[in-house]
Amino acid sequence: TLSGIGAEVGIKNNKLTISVDEKLKVPDAVRKEIKNIANKYFPKIMFYDLAKKTMATIEVIDGVPVEEFKKLQPKLDKLILKIFKKYKLEKKFKMDSVRLSSEVESIFAGKDLGAKRFLDWLNTKNIKPEKFYSFGDSISDVAMAEELYKNNLNVTFVFVGEPNLLTGKFPFKIVYPKSLFDKGVVEF
Repeated sequence: TLSGIGAEVGIKNNKLTISVDEKLKVPDAVRKEIKNIANKYFPKIMFYDLAKKTMATIEVIDGVPVEEFKKLQPKLDKLILKIFKKYKLEKKFKMDSVRLSSEVESIFAGKDLGAKRFLDWLNTKNIKPEKFYSFGDSISDVAMAEELYKNNLNVTFVFVGEPNLLTGKFPFKIVYPKSLFDKGVVEF
């Protein structure tokens, strides 16, 4: 069984199983409205990611220049925020606008929760790694490394995003590969 932030994937009787933490799930009516934004306003540039089980995500279509997506992302985010207000979600959910997507997720979900659940899984298997590497290209990804550090673990965060995005000091090592994004991960 592998745990994600709000979904758990496993195999039972040779069949793939997925269970969703309903407390973390974006309400279906909200997911539907966010999906409609992509289809109505940006059908040639963005799509609604059906694979996400607890969050609502609109991503850039493969092959579309990222700059074209980034130009329209403020309009996308404004439309999503209207939905937030309509359903009074401001105290339960948050929006994270990153390089290739705009994501809506529970305020109780995040990369730190994913890291915590991963640590819990390692503990159930009695696996004790000596060092952790956490990778990310957005500010929200740092939460994984922060959670590991908070648990007194040796962690290095490999930041593969635009270098000017990550500012401030952190109590753990940060590595900036020369290449960005997927190429930066491979380079490391």
